[in-house]
Amino acid sequence: MKELLILKRIDFWLQPIAVVAPMIIGAIINEPWLAMCIHFSLGSVQVISCLLNRFFLKCEYRAGSRGLYELVLLILAIVGVLALIAANGNSSDGEGFAILYLLVILIAGIVMGIWYMILSFNEADNIERLIKQKETANENNLIV
Repeated sequence: MKELLILKRIDFWLQPIAVVAPMIIGAIINEPWLAMCIHFSLGSVQVISCLLNRFFLKCEYRAGSRGLYELVLLILAIVGVLALIAANGNSSDGEGFAILYLLVILIAGIVMGIWYMILSFNEADNIERLIKQKETANENNLIV
């Protein structure tokens, strides 16, 4: 379980790195527009993390809001695909829908990013608490 805690801490710390890395790289190579890539880098890290946690993290270690987060993420992805399909049509309504989706995802991306960072922190904290409880129980068994 200690290995799991290490992985959850890496999972958590990759997220702030994904926010800061585009800014630092952009400053080093003198391309400030790279800071705009924060949405993409953070979103990519969080989607990969979400998928890995979905398939490999046992239920007892999952945060209570992870299921809701995954549902909201799935809905946003489906609406995004629909917006792409609508934008490829010839109507201005389709383009308007795509632009509206992009505006919504601009704000939702920030909210989802913060939500996922809190969720990851809570899961790591819960795993750490479970490790301490297990160690305490083992110590109490040795004393008796």
